Amino acid sequence: MLFGKYVNKFYLKYWYHFVGGIIFLVLVDIGQLYIPSLIGNVLSIFSNPDRASDLSYFWTADVSNVNSYAYFLTSLATVGLVIFVGRFIWRVFINNLGVRVERDFRSMLFKHALELDVTYYNNQKTGALMSYFNNDLEAIKSAFTEGIIFLIDGFVLGTLAIIKLFQIDWKLALISVIPLALMGICAGLIGKGISKRYKNQLNAFEKMSDFSQENFSGISVIKAFVREGHQMRVFAKHNKKNKDTNMEYLKLSIALDTIIDLLIYTVLIAIFLGGGYFAIYQPSFDIGTLTEFSGYFDSLIWPMIAIAYLINIVSQSYASLKKVNEFLDAKVMLKDIPVEKAKELPAISGDIIFKDFNFHYPDGDTHVLKNINLHIKAGENIGIVGKTGSGKSTFVKVLLKIYNIENGKIFFDGKDINEWPSKVIRDNIGYAAQNAFLFSDLIENNITFGRTNVTEQDIINAADFASIDGAIRRFKDGYQTIVGEKGTTLSGGQRQRIAMARAVIKNPPILILDDSVSAVDSETEATILRNIKQLRKNKTTFIVSSRISSIQNADHIIVMNDGQIVGYGTHDQLMESCQLYRILVEYQALEAEAA
Repeated sequence: MLFGKYVNKFYLKYWYHFVGGIIFLVLVDIGQLYIPSLIGNVLSIFSNPDRASDLSYFWTADVSNVNSYAYFLTSLATVGLVIFVGRFIWRVFINNLGVRVERDFRSMLFKHALELDVTYYNNQKTGALMSYFNNDLEAIKSAFTEGIIFLIDGFVLGTLAIIKLFQIDWKLALISVIPLALMGICAGLIGKGISKRYKNQLNAFEKMSDFSQENFSGISVIKAFVREGHQMRVFAKHNKKNKDTNMEYLKLSIALDTIIDLLIYTVLIAIFLGGGYFAIYQPSFDIGTLTEFSGYFDSLIWPMIAIAYLINIVSQSYASLKKVNEFLDAKVMLKDIPVEKAKELPAISGDIIFKDFNFHYPDGDTHVLKNINLHIKAGENIGIVGKTGSGKSTFVKVLLKIYNIENGKIFFDGKDINEWPSKVIRDNIGYAAQNAFLFSDLIENNITFGRTNVTEQDIINAADFASIDGAIRRFKDGYQTIVGEKGTTLSGGQRQRIAMARAVIKNPPILILDDSVSAVDSETEATILRNIKQLRKNKTTFIVSSRISSIQNADHIIVMNDGQIVGYGTHDQLMESCQLYRILVEYQALEAEAA
């Protein structure tokens, strides 16, 4: 069994599976212990001269006589039926418990994963995260299935068997159970080593999974630079490390199994030697009694083996639970307010104010945005331009409230950003990220990802806005085309425009296009900009770009450099007042001429 703050609740939630499984498991254990006495009694009748009278009517007496053949067969059949039915029922209860715990735990992990901030994932690797949902969860599930079985069998069947052994002959029973104490000592010492080595094996497997995942994602880069051989050698090192740690774990596990087997066979030898002696020199200890004693000890063998298995399972499950606990203990750093507060707030119109705003990422100390003071009126078309690394993308990301923002620095419609639930803000913003991410799903589902209850015409309109409708229709399956993982089967421009359609279909008051036309040709770019001008009237739109052609017709243009706004105005105004803007325009004009 497994206990911890995230697992204890499952015992209460599924108590009927837990209790039902234990009841029928105990019933089966009791039934198993009835068989040796039945067989021992029959052998005593045939081998003990003192029971000649019982032998005379053994074949003829009816079922009511406990020393009759009819009683023996009826009892054996009844016990067999009870064991068969009971074993089926406890397996249903226990396995259902494991499946339900696994499902609920996986849902709990995924829910927490969605709640964690974006910054949490900056320092995490996909392989390590996936191991929580696969290997670790499987180990935890085992504690609720095999772990419960081994514990109850080991305790109940073992205890009842020991009691029966002492009832028959305490001296021989004492010889039989002494090895149990030795086994307990060995299990305690080896169990700690097993837990430590299993944890090392998990860590090695995580690193190998991380490396594999990264290589699968970057396979085109590997092939382009002809690094298959190098990556194979690196993988071989990770694979060897995984094998070595696994072997270290298996060595201890096998050592424990071997010790238990040795103790079991030692006791069996002692039973037959001692039992043979008693059968010769102690008349009451006949062949039937020896057989019954051996049967009870045979019932004790499985609990002894079960304890070894239990130690392995508990060691693995606690090592996995410790890792999962660390993940579940990770705090949501974003300071937010309940979404219920949204009922008290008006709809966002798109009016945004920055007041003396400075910002640095949670894992850094250097400000990437400095002294931002700006008022963007609802319905404005805003272009943002600047050199690479000037803070353009960060400027629009802070509007999504994915980072903690100091009070009194950013306002939506006159209300502090911290007075708005993050869900409300994000529901009112359509965001097409700089690196367009698509799910391995239908194009249609990628476009409708951020909005439910949409019509086919809504999807077509959004795609047409992003100038991707024609390209989609040229695919064999049109909007039902399945894109590869992260959209790898599409070109960069197609990915960008599908991501743009996904943002546009929400028809949000605020639309953010973060360098979303960098991979399209000039004609397509012109079409998209024209659509923005015509179809986004009275709605706030941000266009982040390094290309002047993408933003020069915006209502206002923000020029950024080193995290600061160094220019603000129309294209004509900035050509007169902003030196950096003029340099960017002239440089790009020279590039166009050279091309």
